[in-house]
Amino acid sequence: MKAVRWDKPVPIGFSRSGEVELPVKLSALLGGATGAGKSVLLHCALAALAQREFTQFVLIDPKRVEFPAWQWGDRASCIATGQESALQALRLVRAEMMRRYEWCEDNRCKSWQPSDDRPRLVIVIDELAELTLGSEKNEIVSTLQSILAMGRAAGLMLLDATQRPEATVVPTLLRDNHRLRICLGTESTEATKMILGPDAGKIPCHTIPETQPGRGWIRIDRQFTEFRSFHIGEDELEGVIAATAHLRRELPGFPAVIKQPAPAATGGKS
Repeated sequence: MKAVRWDKPVPIGFSRSGEVELPVKLSALLGGATGAGKSVLLHCALAALAQREFTQFVLIDPKRVEFPAWQWGDRASCIATGQESALQALRLVRAEMMRRYEWCEDNRCKSWQPSDDRPRLVIVIDELAELTLGSEKNEIVSTLQSILAMGRAAGLMLLDATQRPEATVVPTLLRDNHRLRICLGTESTEATKMILGPDAGKIPCHTIPETQPGRGWIRIDRQFTEFRSFHIGEDELEGVIAATAHLRRELPGFPAVIKQPAPAATGGKS
């Protein structure tokens, strides 16, 4: 499969006026209730991004169940499973971001220009709640905020997803640093506003029937568009991963897999 230009917009669905695309330079927040179609939309976006030149993935799966096709395949450069490994991956991402700023400073560049040996990084977090409600919440939130605030010029893009759009899961500052937000079906208007923002009070995501997964609204720079996501099956997804494996590159300093540490053994009476 021939690589697509890295900066080409990513098609994720369709609206009444045509195809809906994600700008590749903006980090995205995706939210919706269980069964709303979040996983399928996420895999559609990843399948499209996998075809991009100079693009590598750091996949963070705290629940360890969302990215099996990517874990079995050969496209992702780094996969972190479990909460503690997720934090380790985010630390590595932030350190890489700062190295890139140093490189830009040394080379008098205003922003990172992706190339085969200096790729753009797409960091994907499947379930924010598993991280922002854990014991390492403060460091995780501050690390994410740093990456969101500074990552664009360093060639970083975040895709953050949650099925629990609550203030405890997505703090306001964290949400507002995502200029691109996607909300599928929710349980309440409050949940919709937690994803899209307080000015989305009339967006009826809470009325989307459970029988219509993939329906929702996308907000790009304060503009709202109703859409329906594309669908990708497991076989098709595995085919894309296999066909784009040749585009994968090693990321210096990043292990291919960051596993959750085994729980410490507890002593007992002999």
